Amino acid sequence: YKLFGHWQIAGTLGSVALKLGKHIEAAERISQFLRQAQGLSEAERTEKQKQLAEAMSKVGALAFEVAPGSEIFVGGKSVGKAPFSTDVLVEPGGYDVEAKKAGESAKATVQVGAGKREVVKLRDGGAGADRSGPRRG
Repeated sequence: YKLFGHWQIAGTLGSVALKLGKHIEAAERISQFLRQAQGLSEAERTEKQKQLAEAMSKVGALAFEVAPGSEIFVGGKSVGKAPFSTDVLVEPGGYDVEAKKAGESAKATVQVGAGKREVVKLRDGGAGADRSGPRRG
């Protein structure tokens, strides 16, 4: 997949990951498939949307409101620099999150449940988590 990155491969990998209980990988791959797929029948699209809903019901999602260019850490691991084009998917549970930029940092601790989305606001050295409604699809 790393060599060719075709949407059909992403769809197949997503389906396999779902069967193996690797819900984060499944959600990421199936989302990619749905964004990039061309010429799908309505039945094929509906089936992949059902798989995506199943995977997303098992994971948590974190969205970040931070200064652009901030490096974001979840559980001590860098997940990239803001802004993100999609939510950061995580296993349900509690996480220490941190945003770092230009020698400044802001931290928060968040809890995210299965099928839930948390908006994490980290600004001006202050931090807080804001619960939002259902996750965007």
